[in-house]
Amino acid sequence: MLVTAPLISSYMTPQPYTIAPEATLAAAMDMIETYRIHHLPVREQDRLIGVLSLHDLSLVALHSQRHLKDLDVRSAMNRHVYTISPETPLHLVAARMADHKLTSALVVQSDGSLLGIFTESDALHALVDWMGRQPKASETRSRIP
Repeated sequence: MLVTAPLISSYMTPQPYTIAPEATLAAAMDMIETYRIHHLPVREQDRLIGVLSLHDLSLVALHSQRHLKDLDVRSAMNRHVYTISPETPLHLVAARMADHKLTSALVVQSDGSLLGIFTESDALHALVDWMGRQPKASETRSRIP
């Protein structure tokens, strides 16, 4: 039986919330708390320029002498983002995220426009979905007489 690898587009979160680089970190924290998310892609004039994570915000809050309302997103965002196409196989994305300890991948079209985000939570949903399709371990073991 030939099984096709699932594509990232099947498991990504489409149309994620985004934030502008000039927004305050306090505004970013409000969005993260309101929408119960951990990552905010940063867009400037519809162009993806980075990602801000809850982890990034936590580090700034712990180490900065300034209040989050006095700092902008650009000052804390990660400019080095992992971008992928919607046709990328799920297992390749998951392997790269695991190997490099990445917590998100941004799904973009060929023109660079943002389609979605794939996070650790999405990876867990994919794992649950995949495990639900597999026979239980007890069903696959053969008994030795």
